[in-house]
Amino acid sequence: MIQRAVEDSPIGFESMGLSPPMLRALKRIGYVDPSPIQAELIPAALDGDDVIGQAKTGTGKTAAFGIPLIEMLEARGKGPQAIILAPTRELVQQIVVELQRLAHGQDVAICGIYGGEPIERQLSALSRGVDIVVGTPGRVLDHIERRTLYLGDIFHVVLDEADRMLDIGFRPDIERILRKVPNPHQTLLLSATISPDIRKLARRYMHEPIEQNLSRDELSVATIQQHYISVENDRKFDLLLHLLQRDRPRQCIVFTRTKRGADRIATRLRGRVPGVATIHGDLTQAVRNKVMQGLPTDRSPS
Repeated sequence: MIQRAVEDSPIGFESMGLSPPMLRALKRIGYVDPSPIQAELIPAALDGDDVIGQAKTGTGKTAAFGIPLIEMLEARGKGPQAIILAPTRELVQQIVVELQRLAHGQDVAICGIYGGEPIERQLSALSRGVDIVVGTPGRVLDHIERRTLYLGDIFHVVLDEADRMLDIGFRPDIERILRKVPNPHQTLLLSATISPDIRKLARRYMHEPIEQNLSRDELSVATIQQHYISVENDRKFDLLLHLLQRDRPRQCIVFTRTKRGADRIATRLRGRVPGVATIHGDLTQAVRNKVMQGLPTDRSPS
């Protein structure tokens, strides 16, 4: 493996040789200068290299692999040309939304496939023809076994948050999928940590990958400030309510230890602060989708 660390670079999107439609899409989104991961990964991907990128969430990695994927698409064939595997349905949905923004104004069909929703929508989208498939390994493998997902035209594979997928136990599914992808193909592997298991996977399924440290030891998002307040348990809700009413945040996520705790806090907040919703594993996928769609859409590069 060839190892590279990200260096501060004045490179801009215009100097990467990107197409006019992509540059217009980036301008429309509001992406002015590439983040460090984008400045490093995009040129390597456009050159056709396999890349192992150590990258945290919040560094702009979705656009870093999404931009070159969209740029390298060719005329639509029988099946998709790129497949992106991610550990959770929520991450799949986020990737799909970002790719759709990057592909604005171009004839690029993107399909998210994951469990927790009726499979008919996915079957319909796949039958119409897609360019990029984004999915969780289990549901992707399900479509392959149903013969509803054709991998014969795949040339680009992305493993996003590979360490999380291995932690969840997706390794057998990932390997079964990778064995079905035709050679040669390009693989981009993104992971917050590069463990021995990640390296073993790379040795087996990647060709002379370039290894890039795309996270270094800095904060994922430099603008984040972290504060904490020590408070007795019986005063937590009152303090939370006070902070929400005082600061009036445009969006806020409150994490709880249990699903029942999330429901209980949401019930107490409703009527006191606007726009309260709950999301956890006991809710249907349709309800979770509605909650995610209700979040503000303008955000920094994802």
